Amino acid sequence: MAEKMSCPFCGTQVEYAIENSPDWYRDPSLPVYRIDCHDKCRQYWLEAISDPHPQIDPAIVAFLDSLNNEQRTFVSESTRHACDSGILIVYNKNILQYLITDWHYAKAAVMLYVLDNVSFRISGIGFDFANILFFLNTENARFTLRIYQSGTAIEKICSEIYWLNALGDKGWIKTLSPVAGRDGETIQNLGRTALSS
Repeated sequence: MAEKMSCPFCGTQVEYAIENSPDWYRDPSLPVYRIDCHDKCRQYWLEAISDPHPQIDPAIVAFLDSLNNEQRTFVSESTRHACDSGILIVYNKNILQYLITDWHYAKAAVMLYVLDNVSFRISGIGFDFANILFFLNTENARFTLRIYQSGTAIEKICSEIYWLNALGDKGWIKTLSPVAGRDGETIQNLGRTALSS
């Protein structure tokens, strides 16, 4: 019979198992908690320590305790979407910190556009931590927000926008249409990170 606990992300009762990390992960001998949160977060793993018995890494627990409900929902929805896209995730404290940093960037970036009542989640593709893609939902429309890695040449971003416009204008391929921010510019800059949607 599987053991049960509260999902650290969404709080629902879930089944879990303690096992060695998946073969594709960095250290197959590392203990992990496999969380089977079928209804909400799907399936993911949390790094564990084995001192003296396997337990979720206390650094992960402390980090999750510092999150608010909106951030937890973001982690839960992002995990579900990644799983639905066929991406398997082993979370450690660093990966969770990256995800919440991306949440802060996306939240600040959304304010640069004329959008009301926006909810957003990371796309499954975004777990490479570079050029993160977010899906934004408003009452009337859906958008994609791309946050480029710090140091990305502005010429590269302009080139991508040029080709999106060119393909859309010719009607050859259905593409996303770049959206200008509150200041009328298509490319936004948030600190050191360039933004485009």
